[in-house]
Amino acid sequence: MRRLMVGAVLAGVVLVMPQAASAQPQAGDRDVLIFANLTSISGGGFNSTSGNLFFNIGQYLTERFEIGGGPAITISRTSFGVNGSSTSDTDIGIGANGFVRLYFGQNSPTNKPHVGAEIVFNRLNPEDGQSIGDQTFLAGTGGLKNYLSENAALDIKASYGFQANDPAAFKLFTVTVGLTYLF
Repeated sequence: MRRLMVGAVLAGVVLVMPQAASAQPQAGDRDVLIFANLTSISGGGFNSTSGNLFFNIGQYLTERFEIGGGPAITISRTSFGVNGSSTSDTDIGIGANGFVRLYFGQNSPTNKPHVGAEIVFNRLNPEDGQSIGDQTFLAGTGGLKNYLSENAALDIKASYGFQANDPAAFKLFTVTVGLTYLF
């Protein structure tokens, strides 16, 4: 619930920001997207915090349709504590993602809502006993690009998906915030 509130506050801030910027991506334009998200789980002597950082390049095939992807870095810290003793582990993983987006709001030069799909490979180097499919998620996405200048935008998106090789096993909901630069 707390994450939902944070997402709602961020979306509200974006919507009430001054709207002096104007941007209209054209077919053939590219953008650089840098995104981050943070996840924290705790309870029963278990604590886990992980952060993801995505570095993407997007290509506009039309002014409303974009494809892209790139590498991702995941840093996680997990600790277990039972009866006064604890162990912890820090891990860094390299992943990748790819996306497609369809933009709406042709009448608004500043706010570009979008829907799409993405594939996320959390780890390209799975641990022993795991396959790349265990680390792959497919998701539907929705979000908003709010152009702060003619080329720079704040990009907020939410995604909901599932593990590719076992859709019933894990569901993944993320809210991601990033910056986009159009060139």
